[in-house]
Amino acid sequence: MKHRGADQIAQTARDLTSRIRWGEVGLVLLAYTLLTIVITWPVILNFSSEIPGETSGGDRSGYVWDFWLHSREGLALWGADIQEAVAAPFGRTSPASAHVTLFVTLGPGWLVTSIAGPIVAYNVTVFSGLTLSGAAMYMLIRWLGLGRTSAAWSGAAFILVPYVALRATSHLPFVHLESFPLLLMAGIFWLERPNLRRAVLMTLAIVLAWLTNPYYGLMALIIAAVFVVIGLVLGTRRNGPIPAARSALEVGGSVLVLVGLPLLALYSSSRDAVVQGFERDPIELQLYGAHFTDYVKPVVGDAFLSGIVGADTWDGLGSPGGERTAFLGFTTIVLALIGLFFLIRRWDSTPQRVRLAAISAMVLVPVLVLMSLSHPYPLPWPFEGSTIPMPAGIVFDFTPFLRAFARFSIAVMAVVLIIAAIGLSGLLRGRTQVTAYAIAALVFVFTIVDLPGTTPTSLVTGSSTPIQINGADADELPAWQWIAEETDPDAVILESPSWPNEALERFYMYGQTVHERRIANGALNDAELAGAFNKDYPLPTVEGAAEAMATIGIDYVTIAPWAFAMLGREGPDPLQPPAGFELAAQFEDGSAIWEVVAAPGDAVVVRRDGFWDTEVIDGQSLRWLGQEGGVTVVADEAGLYEVSFDAAGLDPSATYQLEVRGPDGTVQTLEVTGEKDRYAFQLPLAEGESTVEWRVLTPAAQQISPEDLRVVTIQTGTWDATRVGPTDRRAAAG
Repeated sequence: MKHRGADQIAQTARDLTSRIRWGEVGLVLLAYTLLTIVITWPVILNFSSEIPGETSGGDRSGYVWDFWLHSREGLALWGADIQEAVAAPFGRTSPASAHVTLFVTLGPGWLVTSIAGPIVAYNVTVFSGLTLSGAAMYMLIRWLGLGRTSAAWSGAAFILVPYVALRATSHLPFVHLESFPLLLMAGIFWLERPNLRRAVLMTLAIVLAWLTNPYYGLMALIIAAVFVVIGLVLGTRRNGPIPAARSALEVGGSVLVLVGLPLLALYSSSRDAVVQGFERDPIELQLYGAHFTDYVKPVVGDAFLSGIVGADTWDGLGSPGGERTAFLGFTTIVLALIGLFFLIRRWDSTPQRVRLAAISAMVLVPVLVLMSLSHPYPLPWPFEGSTIPMPAGIVFDFTPFLRAFARFSIAVMAVVLIIAAIGLSGLLRGRTQVTAYAIAALVFVFTIVDLPGTTPTSLVTGSSTPIQINGADADELPAWQWIAEETDPDAVILESPSWPNEALERFYMYGQTVHERRIANGALNDAELAGAFNKDYPLPTVEGAAEAMATIGIDYVTIAPWAFAMLGREGPDPLQPPAGFELAAQFEDGSAIWEVVAAPGDAVVVRRDGFWDTEVIDGQSLRWLGQEGGVTVVADEAGLYEVSFDAAGLDPSATYQLEVRGPDGTVQTLEVTGEKDRYAFQLPLAEGESTVEWRVLTPAAQQISPEDLRVVTIQTGTWDATRVGPTDRRAAAG
């Protein structure tokens, strides 16, 4: 009796895989590995130096850097983690618990990086993702009894879909798709005979989706909810409402225990870091949501259709691509329509398992498509100009870190492939061997042509090194080589220009894989103290930059013409460092490295909340205040400090009442006029970071001009802080 539970679980697993002959497994994995090699060609020839795709920088280089960082600092899985390699010396706050929801990528990648390096880890992730995704889809279709040919085609179509090529060359955690076929398989298996063991199997597939990434986890929960609703309807008809409800509760209970409670614990352990690091702008729901037409139209630049109707013509007709990539493929759509025809015509003779799969698909497709649509959704003619809300808006209210709901299209593809496989199986049924081979060959050829959106000769993604700068690979950049060879391992480097710019920051961060020094860049947003500091001092030539950098411990600044060119800005003369810097090295590519030699100050003040972006005018870093906000003061030791800044109000005829509140609650009011002047106040500060809040009492913020829509009050230069005595004001006075 003590082995009964284990025997039942083993029997359930045997039932689930009853149609799979495990002798096929090796051949299937080999076949999809070979297809992956073709798709990513010539990565296999340069496995340790190049990754799929031919763009420079961006997210693809970012994931290589992620692997490098975790191999250096470890892979934290709980709470908030401070990443010390970037945003130095403050570090960047990262919700370590979020790593759990990316573990399918980060876990193996961390291990492989420790052995063979981050580029190999990236490629192993792509190869394993595509191979296992194709094999899982093959497994689902074979388990449904639709034949090897249909299974082989479905697996190939699943990894040839444009969505996958996009993820393999940019968004690495999205290449592992195996959770979808496995969840569909487990859900149909549960519908056949609902019980607790089968509910747990379905829940484990949901767990796998959540371990892959949060988008797939959310999709899995919605798919499971649809299965439960279908199970309630079918179960009520078969056995009555009480047994059906009990089966639904078994699924709900297992999801709560294995998914809900762990997710709640993970989120609670790093809630503030999640909000700070991942909260998105609601406008992205509209930009990165799908349109109905995206499912049936290839993207602009599609080589096959561009060759037929002309590139200019197709660019005006195609889907925009990018995050809105959702094309299912003409072959897939036609086969799905054929599958619907066969289901209607042969419903009574269709096996029960296939009927359950078809019923599930008929419900899942519209649900998942609706979830993928942009919010609010723009209506076509004759209602053009009007919009209607979509479910993505509701989900965003609860999970503001999810924004690109067009990604639901891959779940739609997984479900549609079931119906398409039914169609292909029906076409092959009863045919002679020659005819069946001919049909299968045509289907595969059409799929290769229309799904990737290329001709067969340009099917591959291509490959390149993660970044290139003026035609040179990262390890050939002389400034990064010099840093690696000539600086102390504890040195802190600031790459200039340092305006927060994610595309440029990716280059700077990738440079760390060459020189392995901490950088002051890499905060990626000004919610981080380092990001706000870099926004305050975007150039080393602005007034006060050298002293501020010395105060927080920055040792060297790179002056890189290629970086300024990326931002469309003209940089300083690399060979003429201003006071507070010395030329440490110069290179043939026009770049240079300045050493920070200024004396450190007592404290540094960083403008943060409530300030508009920096404008560098006549060597000064100027920022407009809104109505209220705050600054952060980083003091070397506790004491009484004088904080000062240059300021002038927008309205030259008005006097602005600027209230400042110190960390001890002390409130002072400064009267700022419309003429530029120096203003100062004193307050006690603790050692380390302190927040000083400010608020403009009167007058109200105004728009700068009809052309400049910013609503502002006072413009200030950088703020300075000098220690004038001990914390006790009376002691200071005495």
